[in-house]
Amino acid sequence: MSATLITPTLILIAGLITDLRSRKIYNWLVLTCLAFAIASTIYFNGLSSGLIQGAQGAGLALVLTLPMVLIGVLGAGDMKLLFAFGFATSYTATLNVVLYSFIWAALFGLIYTIASGRGKKLFTNLIGMLSGKKPEKTELSHIPFTVAMVLAWATYVFSLKAGAL
Repeated sequence: MSATLITPTLILIAGLITDLRSRKIYNWLVLTCLAFAIASTIYFNGLSSGLIQGAQGAGLALVLTLPMVLIGVLGAGDMKLLFAFGFATSYTATLNVVLYSFIWAALFGLIYTIASGRGKKLFTNLIGMLSGKKPEKTELSHIPFTVAMVLAWATYVFSLKAGAL
């Protein structure tokens, strides 16, 4: 594993452990991760380039996730963790991880919905929405988004190693 991949990996693993234990991502953890990310990006890329690259990754993470937080489909802790992660990587890695995270989360949500016996209701609502009907109210399923983030990071890193990106 390249040394530049260690910090973002550790940030996501720390978030995953905390999220699975308490279903929260604490501000102290995010601030610690952010400090670690800033130090790491400066070490690997130099002061000026590191801060610019980190700000681009963190800014993109914020722009892509804030609307999701505002509509209630993503927790603010997840957004803040992605902000720290973005500072430790590049905007390209951040973009890919955010997009892959949403794909992984949607897959988990679909599996959970079917496994919990609500697959028929999902299918009925989907067909209804496609025909212009308002969907029935349903209970949202909350999954630890950090699981999707870790899998998204693994997907991104493996795609780099395979030469796909």
